[in-house]
Amino acid sequence: MDFFHRLPILRKSHSWTVHLLRVASCAGICAISSLSAAEVPRGVFSIANVGKDPLPGVLANPNVDGISVRQDWASLEPTEGNFDFSYLDSAVASSAASGKMVLLRIGTQSPKPAWVNAAITAAGGTFFSFLDNGTPTTIPVFWDPTFLAKKKAMIAALGAHFTNNPSVKVVVASFANSSSEDWSVPHTSIDVVNWFAVGYTTDKFLAAGQQIIDATMVAFPNQIVTMAVGGSGHVNGLNLDPTNDYAARAAVATARASWP
Repeated sequence: MDFFHRLPILRKSHSWTVHLLRVASCAGICAISSLSAAEVPRGVFSIANVGKDPLPGVLANPNVDGISVRQDWASLEPTEGNFDFSYLDSAVASSAASGKMVLLRIGTQSPKPAWVNAAITAAGGTFFSFLDNGTPTTIPVFWDPTFLAKKKAMIAALGAHFTNNPSVKVVVASFANSSSEDWSVPHTSIDVVNWFAVGYTTDKFLAAGQQIIDATMVAFPNQIVTMAVGGSGHVNGLNLDPTNDYAARAAVATARASWP
């Protein structure tokens, strides 16, 4: 079922300014922008079910300003380089026909295609295992070069298809996501030990993030780029980064410096 949340959003100007918004589980968002109040699109966005068209009642609701359209990477690119835009085209078109803005979000971690994992394995890549709410889960490390290359190629294709669509106003970027597109870096004591065992450093982590943010900015010059941020945890003195929110703050600062 769709539900609503109030989402203040900021438009990225044609001078390629990045505005990364603070989000927590698709709820509260805050940001600082030099844009005037009249330039900032605002409103209530309805989160559509993954891979499902927006509900007719939502599209007809005059209190809804936009639709958060979501699709899994595996459905978007079932085989490498072969994209199926039929769902996204349909959802964006129905939203536009009802006068709704679109926030575009692709699930890139748990719903990534099997061929991505196969390519990482074939290239001798590195994976990280953890418990996701009690479920044993394995993901490529955030900085794996094959994973980053495949993800950036998908972002480029997505941008080529949608950046000139005036209804698509916001695009979600993510790089520190172990399951959903929210910021989620496993950080129990055991996780921290295991991260270091597979080569985690804050610098490598942030370099991966910069690649994804840059790729999204280049692919979508006409949209807002938004990213969920959060903490990476401080547990019993065994920590991934200097402070709980060091990596998130550094990622945002680097993005703003890169796209002044």
